Amino acid sequence: MRIDLGCGAHKFHDSYGIDRIAYPGVDLVHDFNERLPMKDHSVSFVMASHSLEYADNLMKVMKELYRVCRHKAIICMVVPYAHVSTHMVNPQFKQLFNEHSPRYWTASPDSIMSQDEYIISQNMSWCEPVIDVENEQPVIDFRLMRMEFFYFPAYNSGFDLQELSLLRQSQLNVANQMMMHLLVVKQPITVAELQQIKDSEKFEEPDEITELRESSEVKDNKEQLFYQDHMQPIIRDQRKKSDAKKSAAKKTNTKKTGSKKTDNTNTDSKKTESKKPATKKTSRKKTIVKKPEAKSTVQSKTMPSKQQLTLPSKMNAKKPAESSQKVQSDSSPIENNTRSD
Repeated sequence: MRIDLGCGAHKFHDSYGIDRIAYPGVDLVHDFNERLPMKDHSVSFVMASHSLEYADNLMKVMKELYRVCRHKAIICMVVPYAHVSTHMVNPQFKQLFNEHSPRYWTASPDSIMSQDEYIISQNMSWCEPVIDVENEQPVIDFRLMRMEFFYFPAYNSGFDLQELSLLRQSQLNVANQMMMHLLVVKQPITVAELQQIKDSEKFEEPDEITELRESSEVKDNKEQLFYQDHMQPIIRDQRKKSDAKKSAAKKTNTKKTGSKKTDNTNTDSKKTESKKPATKKTSRKKTIVKKPEAKSTVQSKTMPSKQQLTLPSKMNAKKPAESSQKVQSDSSPIENNTRSD
């Protein structure tokens, strides 16, 4: 038998769904804090995805799972990681989990896990068993087969496994959640058998965990090194303000560039307009300047008697006939010019 403990609205495939709320797909409406209505050694697989953190008494629920599971049954647990600031203060989370939690679920000192996974510990022995005082026997025996951590986006790349282990155990807001696969042991078993099961077993997991792993491998890491969910309202307001400022700055820049372009076009048109009359004025000035000169020359040529009085006597004596002929030949076109003017 396969069960999904606290399945909610998304029951794990090929499983018997148990939840205290009658969601669609739930097979048994039951509070798992109470005794499970199942026979001993009848369950081969247990899925407990984000349900055990709501248990009133975790050890009581673990004892009940140990009772109904058979030897070498697999339990998949997906739980929130303890070292997260929001998990610590969440009033709905009654239980917290980290890499040291499985050490309290067995009395065996044998482990196939790397010591780097629990390097920060007062006791370097793997087991921290809970003993039944009356019988002086371990209450449960769950062996950890596999443990995987899911980190905040800032830690998805750039760190090796040992660095991540030290970071998540010594700092807050490094790992967000964790997944554990436990082997139910009710008969003697060797470390070699445990290793063989770990190497050969295909451990099942929720679909959302598979999607999360794939997205964390592909996603580009651009976020900061701390948990920002509780700051999202402030961050959104700041982003809105910055976006509004950017849009306003763009509008002002476009207005300025548009006004500059219009100013440049106006100045260019003014320059062209100013240049055109300037050329006309200069031509007029030249004609005006030339006309008086022409008149003066005309006057000087048409009145030989007055200029002859001012000219030296030598010039008048040498060429009296030539000057009179030139005056008579030049007087006719000049007079025509003066008439046309």
